[in-house]
Amino acid sequence: MTLEDHLALARAPRRNPHEQWWNLPAKKAEGERIAKEEAARAKQLNGGLPPHNTMGDAVRHARWSKRMAEEIDPVFARLAGAQHEADNLITSVLQNAGAQLGLLPKSLRSGRTLSSVPQTFSESLMDMRNNAEGLRAARGGRAIDPAQLQPYPTKPTRELVGRNVRADYDERGRPARYRQP
Repeated sequence: MTLEDHLALARAPRRNPHEQWWNLPAKKAEGERIAKEEAARAKQLNGGLPPHNTMGDAVRHARWSKRMAEEIDPVFARLAGAQHEADNLITSVLQNAGAQLGLLPKSLRSGRTLSSVPQTFSESLMDMRNNAEGLRAARGGRAIDPAQLQPYPTKPTRELVGRNVRADYDERGRPARYRQP
């Protein structure tokens, strides 16, 4: 490169790293920052406790996806959400299998048994549906529609590893503990 080329590059407008489609590490860092902000916001709104399988959790997922789509990139937001849920599911299955076989130390065990893997799968599908609502809201330039969110996992499959996995569910697929009186 000549001196002229270097000077021309120095005068070129600078873009934020997360605005560059090829800069995945910067996009990942920005997505993690947004996730932490949304988790802190949800925790604050839930009285200091992180929400799990509640409307607060559904809103957190939708807001995270919407903000990533608006602030980073919609394609990256969809991929990051899918990767996050796949990672959670794979980690849970591996921890469950390792715990069942005695391969993991107690500090790494998830506390779930293999019979709860369908519930974990249902939770991942629920979170992906909530992520999709956030992406639709970003694409449409609208607010997140709470009626389109799924705050509770759907009923898990009935059998896994020879065990009958049953729970008391209401007509909307919510566990009985969430029923309104």
